[in-house]
Amino acid sequence: MVDLDGDNGIMLGMKWLLYTLFILFLGCSSRSEREKLPVIEDVWQSDVELGVYLCNTIDDERFYAINGESELKCIDFEDRQTIYWSRSFEDGAEQAPVWFNGRLYLADLSGGIWCIDANTGTNIWKAQVEGQVISRLDVYDLSGKYGLIVPAYDNKLHAFDCETGEEIWSFATDNFLNAQPTVSEDGKIFVFGNCGGTIYLINSSDGKLVKKSEFDSPLSASPIIANEHIFIGSHSEGIFCISLKDGEVVKRYMHDGEKFNFMKSPCVNKNIVYFPDEDGNVLAIDAKNDFEGSIFFSSDSAINENLVFTDKYLFMGDSSGMMYLVNLNTGTLEWQNDSGSEIISVVKYENYIIISDVQGIVTKLKINNMGGN
Repeated sequence: MVDLDGDNGIMLGMKWLLYTLFILFLGCSSRSEREKLPVIEDVWQSDVELGVYLCNTIDDERFYAINGESELKCIDFEDRQTIYWSRSFEDGAEQAPVWFNGRLYLADLSGGIWCIDANTGTNIWKAQVEGQVISRLDVYDLSGKYGLIVPAYDNKLHAFDCETGEEIWSFATDNFLNAQPTVSEDGKIFVFGNCGGTIYLINSSDGKLVKKSEFDSPLSASPIIANEHIFIGSHSEGIFCISLKDGEVVKRYMHDGEKFNFMKSPCVNKNIVYFPDEDGNVLAIDAKNDFEGSIFFSSDSAINENLVFTDKYLFMGDSSGMMYLVNLNTGTLEWQNDSGSEIISVVKYENYIIISDVQGIVTKLKINNMGGN
């Protein structure tokens, strides 16, 4: 018989109390682990008007968006109501600007190239090319001088001095240029394709030709360089993997004997190249080990080419308005949501994803449980 009186009783009572508290602690711990935050939280939505394209950078808690009326706006990132400045482009502008060093660079539909003060919205300089520009612009280091790279429908790739607007060089091809080039790891070589089916390798410093290769299908998307190989999608002949060294085709990717239609630009993350196609698939190619490709993800509608990576996830949207968050390690769909309208821009800022759709709705999403791979 246990004696509940005296010191022994007190000690035993204390043991039962501690044991009970321990069990309660375990229960609370396991329950808190089960009740984790959702992977994504909806933070806010803002109506910026029809057809919004987002700038690639959030600058000093401001974001920049251009709408279907060719109005460029600078908007407060937190309250999304304060508009610091707004300006319009008479000749139309359909691509978001690129931000660099406190300036915004964009092209209008008449071939006007604009450099704008990101703080005030005022012009710094304007240049002109003799053809429409439908690609976004981008900035590269051209051997110590920052150059704005402009692919144009005058069949040329142009490089303008970011500071002054003076043309540094231009390279002529035999067909339209729809997309930005990619640059080699050492920054010395630009690689790009044109609508005539030719891939060009040129020196980034002076725009001189290094080599070119001919293909049977228009090449309207940007290429990717990974592991000394060029990966580029075509209109009708699938994806080509090309040696950066000699320009020879190493591998060609099709699916079940069918030729993928890849009019969108790929992205690379940790030596895996991701290609969205026009049928709602995302093809993943291992650029480090065996160059093998497989379907990483499939949706019912075409995936937007603005793929965004975190440490653990791939975020993407499609033409029906669906948004997806997929685990990069397992390919598991962690979260999805229907915005109701086609997604046209996706930008990552810290642990936020900012998206815009064709109706002009901008949505700010917070990513939780980002974690490492």
